[in-house]
Amino acid sequence: MIVGSYPLRFSLYVVLAWAFSQSPGFCADAATPATNAAAAAEDSARAQALLERAVAHYKKNKDLAWADFDSKGEFVDGELYVYVVSTAGVMLASGGPSASLIGQNVTDYAR
Repeated sequence: MIVGSYPLRFSLYVVLAWAFSQSPGFCADAATPATNAAAAAEDSARAQALLERAVAHYKKNKDLAWADFDSKGEFVDGELYVYVVSTAGVMLASGGPSASLIGQNVTDYAR
């Protein structure tokens, strides 16, 4: 997503950290398809709200916002968190487990 009306060198991303739910069969018999659809819709709405807050914060604070995205504050919502990667593939900020990758080129992680 490109933020603002001028070219930016950075993109904001919201990550859904699905640590356990990525496993095949995780709680497979514990939820119905309707429950799964409702949960997915709720997660999508939470992610969208988190992204909108992050974009608004970036527009207001520019590059100073990176420090706020690194904290476990308003840009973390349960398993959802904001992270920032430059167009060169370098992790600039993260409020989640990927914080250990800040300063590293993460291009190969996306493949």
